[in-house]
Amino acid sequence: MAGLTLDQAGILEVLPHREPFLFLHGVSGLVPGERAEGFVTVPADHPYSLGQPTVPTGLLIEAMAQLGGVTMLYERRADRPIVLFRSVKDFVLKRPADFGARVDLEASVSRVRGRFGEVRTQAATGGEPVAEALLGFAVMR
Repeated sequence: MAGLTLDQAGILEVLPHREPFLFLHGVSGLVPGERAEGFVTVPADHPYSLGQPTVPTGLLIEAMAQLGGVTMLYERRADRPIVLFRSVKDFVLKRPADFGARVDLEASVSRVRGRFGEVRTQAATGGEPVAEALLGFAVMR
């Protein structure tokens, strides 16, 4: 996928999230307002692991939402808009993701109307699907 590539510093220019709540470690193939790919690797000693054997579902959803946020907000990053995470639709957990595994993410903007938008997201490890969802956002001015 052709497009922009962002390292951690580039992601921090777009998102207000900081460790330990930053679940996006790299972005590639970013076509602002359209689509992007990204990844995260959540270590077993992460503060939110809570002794679980696999990455909690909420963290997967948050990682997908952060990639969706970068996709929708990259062109407006200088304005530092406030974005509200509105909804999770059609979420499917296909299998758990192990701590320490690289989770590859995809996001594609499916609809934008005014300040509201929806992003179709997917997560996979080792090429095997992990989760998918349609995530809703509201961009505040």
